[in-house]
Amino acid sequence: MANAEFDEGDILKLVKGFAAYLRQQKKQYLPSSAPLSAEQGESMAGFFCSSLLKKVRIVELHGKPMPALPESLIASIAKPDLPLPEVEHMDSLTYGDLLLFRDTVADRRLFHALVHAAQFTMLGVEPYFDLYIKAFLKNRSYLTVPLEMHAFQLDTKYTAAPSTVFSVEDDIRLWYGQGRYGRF
Repeated sequence: MANAEFDEGDILKLVKGFAAYLRQQKKQYLPSSAPLSAEQGESMAGFFCSSLLKKVRIVELHGKPMPALPESLIASIAKPDLPLPEVEHMDSLTYGDLLLFRDTVADRRLFHALVHAAQFTMLGVEPYFDLYIKAFLKNRSYLTVPLEMHAFQLDTKYTAAPSTVFSVEDDIRLWYGQGRYGRF
């Protein structure tokens, strides 16, 4: 049990709900998406495997708000003392290999979103949400979810020395293998 208010059945419903939400968002935004530009792909090469960089698609919303979480998901997780992230105010959202950006894509935001895309690819959608939801319920903040903390740590490393290449996938394997994302 991840939290006294949520049993394993509740968590499974949330995982399934978030996975369905991801699929629905991808279906909605995929027609208006584009592949990474040659410049973006080149700047991220070496940090991410080429298959991910070829597969990922991006959408720039040009200042429009991000899509809000569905009311059904909010109702199923919302508790008075559990502050939910306001996703509609975020700068980017990652739906597997589809990346949404509020404005023009900057390298650091792209890198961060690609870390999440790599996590989704390597872990799988439902295991990703299982780890994320359990950590969120335990920590009560998305900023302290290990999947997020790792993405912030890696984008900080990248920003500090963008010409020093390292493998994000190797780092994800290491964190996962050490149980640093949590257990499902």
